[in-house]
Amino acid sequence: MREPPMPLAGFTVGVTAARRVDEQTALLARCGARVLPGAALRIVPVADDARLRAATERCVEAPPSVVVATTGIGFRGWVEAAEGWGLGADLLSALGSARLLARGPKARGAVRAAGLPDAWSPESESSAELLAHLLAAPLAGVRVAVQLHGRPLPEFTAALRSAGAEVVEVPVYRWCPPADTAALAALVDAVCARELDAVTFTSAPAAAGLLARATEQGCRRELLAALRGPVLAACVGPVTHAPLAEVDVPAVLPRRARLGALVRELCERLPGRYPSLPVAGRTLQLRGHAAAVDGVPRPLSPGGKALLRVLLARPGEVVAREELAAALAVAVRRRTRRGASRGTAAVRARRPGTGADGDQARLPAAAGGRVTPPLLLVAHGTRDPAGPPVVDRIAAAVAERAGIAVRTAYVDVIGPTVAEALDGLDGPVVAVPAFLAAGYHVRVDLPAQLAAAGHEDVTTSAPLGPDPALAEVMLRRLRAAGWRPGAAVVFAAAGSTDPRALADVRTAARLLGARCGQVLRPSYVTTAAPRTAEVCAEPGPERFVAPYLLAPGRFHRGLAALPVRAAAAPIGAHPLVVDLVLRRYRSACREVFDPVRAGPGHPR
Repeated sequence: MREPPMPLAGFTVGVTAARRVDEQTALLARCGARVLPGAALRIVPVADDARLRAATERCVEAPPSVVVATTGIGFRGWVEAAEGWGLGADLLSALGSARLLARGPKARGAVRAAGLPDAWSPESESSAELLAHLLAAPLAGVRVAVQLHGRPLPEFTAALRSAGAEVVEVPVYRWCPPADTAALAALVDAVCARELDAVTFTSAPAAAGLLARATEQGCRRELLAALRGPVLAACVGPVTHAPLAEVDVPAVLPRRARLGALVRELCERLPGRYPSLPVAGRTLQLRGHAAAVDGVPRPLSPGGKALLRVLLARPGEVVAREELAAALAVAVRRRTRRGASRGTAAVRARRPGTGADGDQARLPAAAGGRVTPPLLLVAHGTRDPAGPPVVDRIAAAVAERAGIAVRTAYVDVIGPTVAEALDGLDGPVVAVPAFLAAGYHVRVDLPAQLAAAGHEDVTTSAPLGPDPALAEVMLRRLRAAGWRPGAAVVFAAAGSTDPRALADVRTAARLLGARCGQVLRPSYVTTAAPRTAEVCAEPGPERFVAPYLLAPGRFHRGLAALPVRAAAAPIGAHPLVVDLVLRRYRSACREVFDPVRAGPGHPR
């Protein structure tokens, strides 16, 4: 009996980490992935740094009341450096009388290993929750030592100083460019050439380092285009994602900030990004460096991958030799003509009887012509008169900005239905679900309605949420409602019984929490627990409600009536939402149309 294929078989994953890179490589390889390491940074101890010694002497001379350990390697390095100066015992004595806080289990373990009292750690392992815990108590005149983790923490330390604390910053190590710049340069090139399927990030400096290297190589624009499109960014947590979110690069994040969870998230998300096509009685899926035939990966050369991508984009059509040559020119720009010829021969050898000859190639499948596809914006539907105009404004703004045809449809309550909106459309269509999570409507209702409509050429993009752009809009809505840093926020979503939707909502709450400087746990208007009304009725500080809702309606009116300082406006037809719809549309187009074919009349 044939064993099922490994989830990442056929995919190539880039790794930017400097620490635990061997462990991450082994985890990915066990799942079938091919791994391209390219450390985007290195850790440089500063045991001989005058700033570290000065901070240590300040702590010895005037012991801090609170000590914050942010990383295990950093805290251990601090103690080891002090021992090298003959200050080890004095430092431990000074820290022993302090209230110790550790950001995560590794930092907590380092504190224990130094023989110090057990430290308090936030459940989320985030700096935001750590800061919120500190700010919950009076800090005026309190001396707080903060062990930095490779770079300054200006927002963290500024919030402490604003509360009246005296802050001692302890710089134990620095993030620097990697010693092996050739490996990082090769990784950047591979991302820009779209030869990778995903790139993993386990620290914010690694994400920033990759962007900086691309700038140095003069290909930042190409790198961003790849990361916003076919190359999936996978970050261990929202802090790591922050440098990418600032330049509008989406990412998948595991529920827990663990390396194993990150790899599992890749195993779940990556295969679903590649559509399958029935060909000659078999199912064909292009997977990174392989073609999966009936689920079994078969290796492809870069040239073979480029050719097969062109053929899959135009199933049933004869593709001229010139067009195939253009695809090969991009795929082999740093490879020899001989290698490209081997790739071409390999594809022809694997595809007997498909009409390939010296001038043409074809995949036998029914398909329409190559056109710029219209966009079908699909929303839930509501009888509230305030809801549909928001969807209409988003659709109109997308059509005006991109110059494409846009229709709207609803999966429930009102029309036009999906079938009605598709009526009269010929050729390919891209459906963009205007949903904030991948729940039942996205995964079940919409595919069923598309199938019932009988339109055979519809590509569905990912839903709008969760995404950093939505978190940014929610933050702006909060500020417009009067919220300022330090004020409590209640994250309110519609509610669902679908575990995947609830996971997406938790991710959305983390994204907003990272921007607000506090840990946010979702509450729900209906269906799921905890209910927003119950959370807002609990004793506590004055609160602002952040609605994770696209449009106004009954749910938002209920939030506005709660006993809170203010409920922010829904996300609405903000320009960032329009940009997000276009990104989802273009990403779906790239899955169908080879980028080398996209000219002025085709989406990029």
